[in-house]
Amino acid sequence: MQTAAIACEHIPSIEPKEFLTQLLLDNLKRLNAIDIKFYIVLNKIGDSEDNVYNGVFNFLKNASSAGKGSVRVLFTATEGTTKKLKQRGLKCSTMSMNRNIKDIRKYIDTRMDKMDVFSDTEDDQVQDLRKTIQTRLYAQTGGNYYMMDKTLSEINPAAAFFLVGYRLGTIYLGKAKWAKEGKQEDEAKRWLHRLSEVVPEQVPENQMRLPLSPFAARYYHNYGNLQAARSAAHNTLRMAMELLSDGDSTNDILAYKKILYAVILFEDEINAATALAMMKVEAPDGVLSMDCSCHCGHRWKEAVKDRRIVNHVCHESHGYFYIPKWNEQKTSQVPETLVPWNGEIVKMERWRKEITKAYHLTKFS
Repeated sequence: MQTAAIACEHIPSIEPKEFLTQLLLDNLKRLNAIDIKFYIVLNKIGDSEDNVYNGVFNFLKNASSAGKGSVRVLFTATEGTTKKLKQRGLKCSTMSMNRNIKDIRKYIDTRMDKMDVFSDTEDDQVQDLRKTIQTRLYAQTGGNYYMMDKTLSEINPAAAFFLVGYRLGTIYLGKAKWAKEGKQEDEAKRWLHRLSEVVPEQVPENQMRLPLSPFAARYYHNYGNLQAARSAAHNTLRMAMELLSDGDSTNDILAYKKILYAVILFEDEINAATALAMMKVEAPDGVLSMDCSCHCGHRWKEAVKDRRIVNHVCHESHGYFYIPKWNEQKTSQVPETLVPWNGEIVKMERWRKEITKAYHLTKFS
């Protein structure tokens, strides 16, 4: 405050835009006698054409000419802006933001540490998933901290668990199948039991797109125990039926997804096709695309029947379940209270009854 007052005494009238210059740059002799450092950070200087306002440029040039005193200035700018600044005579050292990958990783790690589903860093599967998020988040945002922060902030417990849960579900199912093939029944049961133990308490099942029970359903279906498979898929399908009958159309898309994920396990083409058709009806502008369920990064926009084509866009070890495409014109003409099912246009109530009957839902209620 004393330094600011002295600066004002020497110059009776100071424009607001000049005060920072007068206080910090034209007052270096007094500041250097004080054990203090001023750090000024200017984020994203330069306009859309990489030009910098004269007042900002003059301040930067004065700061650069002042040498290593009590003032340090750090600014971010595009490569084009930096080039123009140097052409105008500004002397400054630069560094590429693309080289700060270590800081970005630390930032993402710190954010994930605060999320319960990612906090168990001693779990091998969670570690693997964290590495995947690190790589993909950096690649998709180009190292933009704002975009990374926004993306991480939008990951709620249910969405986060969908990422973790699918990964763990796939691993546990694989281990159960391996034990079953080796005639280690107790070991297989142990891995199936673990599927029900990894759901965080803060994730209500009705918010989960894919509970882990369908993985157990897939296991039982593969080994011919249809009754156990239906029982394992019961809660997922039952909840979908309730969502479709609660009078709230805003959650219907979640119901269709639950049905799709559940019936695919039984290779049920008819109901899977209906669920997909209704998801497309609900999709913005009628354009439906879905991330590959294995999180390989591919985004599916249409059905693919030729396995040779599939292998160009997904891993060759992945399994595929082909669902025929619906007639676009026919689907677009389906009234709100009706659905396309098994080549017909039927009432939503009938579709629910068909699923209830096929999967014996009332039997387990």
